[in-house]
Amino acid sequence: MSIRPYIDNKMLKIDGRMIPYPLTTAADYLEAKHGMSDKEIEDFIDNHYEQYSMLNAIIAMKQSCFLLRHTEYSCGSLSNSLYTHKNEMIVKYNETYDKPFDEDFYENYRKNLSKVVEHLKDVDLSDLKRPIAVIYDKPLDFPDKFVIRIFDMENPTNIVALTDSMRECHMECIDAGFRTRIARSKDDDWPIVESWI
Repeated sequence: MSIRPYIDNKMLKIDGRMIPYPLTTAADYLEAKHGMSDKEIEDFIDNHYEQYSMLNAIIAMKQSCFLLRHTEYSCGSLSNSLYTHKNEMIVKYNETYDKPFDEDFYENYRKNLSKVVEHLKDVDLSDLKRPIAVIYDKPLDFPDKFVIRIFDMENPTNIVALTDSMRECHMECIDAGFRTRIARSKDDDWPIVESWI
């Protein structure tokens, strides 16, 4: 069993909106960046607890800055102060430990995680030019589920909703405000069933 508690990629509710942002930990970073197993991460925590704790705090502050910037009120002072403190911690971390925190790697890793939401209707899609819901039947990344992935025009986002049936997919799309069903074209990838706009 993993040493870290299970973190479901449910969305955090802020100001009445659901912000799609998968939570990650220092353990996730160490696994992705350095290929550490659960046992190696356990040993790392036991032998380098201060370093692990500081890395976890940096990642927590990065996530907190993102979430604060999506609230109506605190975008200025709260997130800016936390952002400054986070940068100071990264400098200190990199000066103290032999394996520096790779912020570019972390951001790329985080952006490519699928952000699984409970319901599409709870996601703020207002920043997208033209949101499209594309339904997949058991794609490789979720081989036991029907998946609705949100696109911005032709560009995929990493926002997904998982269901057990096409009927549930249709209900999710309709509840989220999508009204027009478009059948798959012969050029679509094999797991794509249909799209909604």
